Amino acid sequence: MPEVPAVPRGIGLNTAVDAVFAPGGPLSLALDGFEARAAQLEMAAAVADVFADGGVLLAEAGTGTGKTLAYLVPAILSRERVLISTGTKTLQEQIFFKDLPVLRDTLGIPFTAAYMKGRGNYLCLHRFEALRDGPAVHSREDAIAIEAIDEWSRQTETGDRAEMEDLPDDFPLWPDIAATSENCIGAECPRFSDCHVTQMRQRAAESDVVIVNHHLLCADASVRQSAFGEVIPSCRFAIVDEAHQLEDVATQYFGTAVSNYRFDDYARTVTPPTRSATTSTTCVTARGCSSPRSRCCGSRPAPAPFDQARGRPTAGSGSPHPCSNALDPMRPCSSARWRRSRRRSPSRRTSRKT
Repeated sequence: MPEVPAVPRGIGLNTAVDAVFAPGGPLSLALDGFEARAAQLEMAAAVADVFADGGVLLAEAGTGTGKTLAYLVPAILSRERVLISTGTKTLQEQIFFKDLPVLRDTLGIPFTAAYMKGRGNYLCLHRFEALRDGPAVHSREDAIAIEAIDEWSRQTETGDRAEMEDLPDDFPLWPDIAATSENCIGAECPRFSDCHVTQMRQRAAESDVVIVNHHLLCADASVRQSAFGEVIPSCRFAIVDEAHQLEDVATQYFGTAVSNYRFDDYARTVTPPTRSATTSTTCVTARGCSSPRSRCCGSRPAPAPFDQARGRPTAGSGSPHPCSNALDPMRPCSSARWRRSRRRSPSRRTSRKT
């Protein structure tokens, strides 16, 4: 199988890309029935121009164009570190597990690639060990799952939960053992050197092609001010596939949602309800008073301290105000109730025999 020389040293990048897609070239020899399409060749040439001369390319290609190979071939031949972001994990897995191995064998150029997901997809060894060895009591199903995860954790090299096909997506204990930024304690972790996220970063930092999805791309951009939140390494070139999905994903991370409920909640926060003695609630007294509370009680001076349990003023404090509303502006007043409680104070009250 003919090998394509590394570029741009030697022949130009566009020439090398044309040679890969040409009839009888490496791709046609490696893939049965492969035939380059005009749109695919046009897009590959445009991508090669950006890698060679810089700039930004916005390309729209219909289904069946072969756009994945159209940007992968120039990216690999350029020998630059390239970040590729996809809208779905399906395409992400297709590129890493299918397209790149074919190109590695076809082009004859050694390169490395890393496949990155969000931190929540990876097992935190420290958190899992604490859960496994902790005193918490789990259900029979959870205990079986913990045992299976324990066995898998001793064999896995990536810690990606996708390797466990039998683990349900809604496994209730996974948020407690996932390597999310909320669970991470950074370099203080006793398993920091063995951490799957740390190893993922190291593999990505040493790779020529880094493959992520839009959710990880936006999440990483939103936490880059944190020392242990950043995951994606710096790359000179970035390719955003399925870019029409990027707007919705970016809105989730950088947008602000507004709703009637949020307005109501904010209003309750900034203006808590207050209890005022000058409210217009009607005050009813034993004298038949139906005056607004502001005239009946609110305008009177504050009463002396009053012992509600004993029904009389605190010793040495004088007489209480006859209207209990002066004590509690939200409570209807009743001077008759006050007089009745005073007549039957605990010190004078006698028990009735039956």
